[in-house]
Amino acid sequence: GAPFFLGKDGPGDWIILNKPEIHLGPHVIVPDVAGWKRENYTEGWDGPWFETAPDWVCEVETAANRSIQAGPKRRIYTSHGVNFIWYVDPEFKIVEVFERQGPFWLLRNTFTGHEPISAPPFDAITFSLGHLWPFDAPADSNS
Repeated sequence: GAPFFLGKDGPGDWIILNKPEIHLGPHVIVPDVAGWKRENYTEGWDGPWFETAPDWVCEVETAANRSIQAGPKRRIYTSHGVNFIWYVDPEFKIVEVFERQGPFWLLRNTFTGHEPISAPPFDAITFSLGHLWPFDAPADSNS
C-alpha cells in the first residue's frame, strides 16, 4: 500500500502488483503478489508480462497448492534471485517470512493470529496481522 508505493509513512520506492505474470527463463509463474524495488525494475510497462524477477513475492497457501509453492516455485525463485518470500496461510492464520541466503532459504520469522508484524523487506512499518483476515475477530481484544 501507500507506505511502500507512494512513500506515505514509509520508505516508498516499490512496485507491488497482484497476480503478475512473470517469465523467468523457460518458466512462467504467477505469484499471488509480487514486489520490485524501483531501482531493480528496469524493463518498463509495455508488455502483458514481466521478465524481471521480483525482489519479494507473497504466496497464499492452500492444501491444494502447498507442494507446488514449497517445491518447484521456490526453486525457480531461488535460481532467479528473488530475495524474500512470504507464505500466507489464511486457514491457520500464519505468515512465514523467508529470506534467500545464496541457494538456501532462511526462515526469518513466523507470525500468527492477530499479532503485530514487521518483517523484511517491509520492516520499516508494523501492522496488525489481523488485517489479513478481516472477517475473524481476535480472541483477545487487546491484540
